[in-house]
Amino acid sequence: MKTSQKDALRMIEEEMPETDAKGTLLYIMAAIGKGKVITLGGCRFSNTLMNL
Repeated sequence: MKTSQKDALRMIEEEMPETDAKGTLLYIMAAIGKGKVITLGGCRFSNTLMNL
């Protein structure tokens, strides 16, 4: 399902509360921009699923 940046940030904070959620989101956005798929806990991010 498509996800907004706000929702993605919330999911990152829930899955990995000990990390820098904004920095992690920036990393995910850069990686999916290169066609990669990123799995974070129970969440999977790809450029076809993100509405960024």
